[in-house]
Amino acid sequence: MDFKSFMACLCGGTDKYAARLAPAAGAQYSLIDKKPPVEADPAFAIHSVRTADEIAADVVNILRQAEKSGDALRAQLDEAVGTMGWSEWLGEKILHALEETLKQSRETWGEVLRDAYDKAVELAEEMFRVLVEYVKAHPYEVAAQVLLTLFAFGVLARLMPWVLRLIGFGELGPIADTFAAWWQSTFGGYVPADSLFAFLQRLGMVWPKSTGFIDNINDNKNLSMADKDVFFVEWT
Repeated sequence: MDFKSFMACLCGGTDKYAARLAPAAGAQYSLIDKKPPVEADPAFAIHSVRTADEIAADVVNILRQAEKSGDALRAQLDEAVGTMGWSEWLGEKILHALEETLKQSRETWGEVLRDAYDKAVELAEEMFRVLVEYVKAHPYEVAAQVLLTLFAFGVLARLMPWVLRLIGFGELGPIADTFAAWWQSTFGGYVPADSLFAFLQRLGMVWPKSTGFIDNINDNKNLSMADKDVFFVEWT
């Protein structure tokens, strides 16, 4: 089921989760209803006629329609991003576009997205049971949004792990001054860092290793363009 159906199921078949309700007395969660602004990358504006939102929409649309994963899908995604390459800024846009897609009917999704989403939901229900139960009892906006973002993280771990690395999910934890660090510091009360990383790893999240100096990365045929961009981001 898509996220809207998932929430309706949790909340007794209603859309009450869409309304912002006050937390119950003694609830362990506080209401946070804002995300950090996504800052524009000046280089992007100079060199591209497409906006980051348009590119992110193209990338997520490819995921939405995909019937098979693998090298062909990765090549499509690289082509959609184009000469500007992958960046943390674009990664955030892709995450938010994916969240919006997960709210839509799964009837519009291809097999690849359905499979990745179902695996993410199944594991989230197992690992984050307290959060799921809390959302069921108190379906106000922020708790539901946190759960939706976790589902999106899970989908990216399955299909586009380099995006998670670009937005700051490093092998040893969130990288300072990145979206991942902000998200963890803001929503750590919902999802402890160790459980979040265990969640990503169980969904197949990996961190590629370089076998030589950075000068040799472009010659490594086992790395996609996205993986090479991640290396350069981490080294600079």
